[in-house]
Amino acid sequence: MNQNVKTTKYQLVELQVPAAAGAGSRIYFQDQPQLRSQSGQMVTIESIETIADNGLALSPLSTLAVATAADIQNGVLVLNVGGYEDLQYIPLAVINRVLTDPAAYVPGVFDLFLLNDIYKLDWTKSYVQLQAAPSGNIAYLFGVRYSTNQGLIPRAQ
Repeated sequence: MNQNVKTTKYQLVELQVPAAAGAGSRIYFQDQPQLRSQSGQMVTIESIETIADNGLALSPLSTLAVATAADIQNGVLVLNVGGYEDLQYIPLAVINRVLTDPAAYVPGVFDLFLLNDIYKLDWTKSYVQLQAAPSGNIAYLFGVRYSTNQGLIPRAQ
């Protein structure tokens, strides 16, 4: 189990879930321009993890309550890469790495969920699907490690 992580770039991504969402709801991500390959820059997503409320109580992006361990167990992640949902129904518990909570069992793993050369991730077509109603208005937080390869297309001088 290697927990040493080397990364050059990291972005926290928030997915807001309304309390009214029910079982089977798909909650789609907003566009993440800094995590999107575009003219002159290729963005490669290297790994993704989710963060429960035992790791961060409130989202620094919206101050919403962060998903509880039960909320983490309630969702699956679908990533659309190059127009295809090749990464389907990844249990959020499989990508949760903050495991300590003296009051409750928190599902998760020690190792990062590594991705292989994902550079055409379409965030607006990617989503979390709920298995049951959420615990309230919550935020799922995702830590995304990525790298960029600038210069694919020469920049104007």
